[in-house]
Amino acid sequence: MNRWITWVVAGAVLLVLGAGCRDRLASWRPGTEPTTGETRALETLPPAEAAQKIVFMGGDTFEVHSTVFGMGTNLLENTKWKTQPREVTIKRFAPFFLAEFNWALRAIERTEKGNEEVTASGTVSEINLQSAHVLGSPTYWQPGPVSLNGDKSGLWLSDDAYQELDKTGKTALSFGLVDDAANQLFKGLKEVADAFAKLKGNQKVEEKKKEITLLEAEKDPVEVTIKVNGKDVKVHAIRAKNWFGEVLVLKNRHNPLVLKLSVNPVTYGVVAGMNEQERSLKNVFGYEIKNLKVQAAQ
Repeated sequence: MNRWITWVVAGAVLLVLGAGCRDRLASWRPGTEPTTGETRALETLPPAEAAQKIVFMGGDTFEVHSTVFGMGTNLLENTKWKTQPREVTIKRFAPFFLAEFNWALRAIERTEKGNEEVTASGTVSEINLQSAHVLGSPTYWQPGPVSLNGDKSGLWLSDDAYQELDKTGKTALSFGLVDDAANQLFKGLKEVADAFAKLKGNQKVEEKKKEITLLEAEKDPVEVTIKVNGKDVKVHAIRAKNWFGEVLVLKNRHNPLVLKLSVNPVTYGVVAGMNEQERSLKNVFGYEIKNLKVQAAQ
């Protein structure tokens, strides 16, 4: 009898404890885990961890610093222009799927009457963060709405491209240098139009010799410093190269932002005979991302 009473009591205790466990599991939701201390400031985290904290949401901003203001040929011709970086404001950002953003900038023209300010703005939509293997160069962001039609990944690697690069060290990526939009962008500049025609021809020749879009990453991530919410933050990035040039990509699958794009000078060898102003086109596609303001990283 005593043994039977003992078993009943033990069973009752286990029942109560089990119910408590079920209640805790039922009430658990992502983000409700108990904390063990204060959240560390982003700039104090190891580079690999800091990179993972930088994920965009609507309202986040960053600057795109380009060598040439790609709004129209008149700005390439006019050396009196002093351009400012474009400020990008995220409208929508769904990792692995899509992104959309607004951009704005101002330019200062030095005239006989003094400095005159001109502003411009636009929206870039239908950015494919899932499967695209072509970047969307800021050079082709015209004022007003611009759609990438789901064909390009904008300033990011798509999830397909990032995972291939991260896991195998290789992926296919076009920098979007020779775009149909170039015909309109450089309309009226015969020498420039001729240079781009030669560039397209050069690309076709090289395509027969090698996989010019084959992007190959360095074995180990590199440590770079970027400004986030006003602080210098060290993050890990993937450095990778192909025939078109080199990219530095934030090592974060949820936000594989191309922090810097540099064009390979060999790619622009066809313009070697052009004058200094026209040779500046070799930098038209290069850019760098600076001064990020990220709510999730605060």
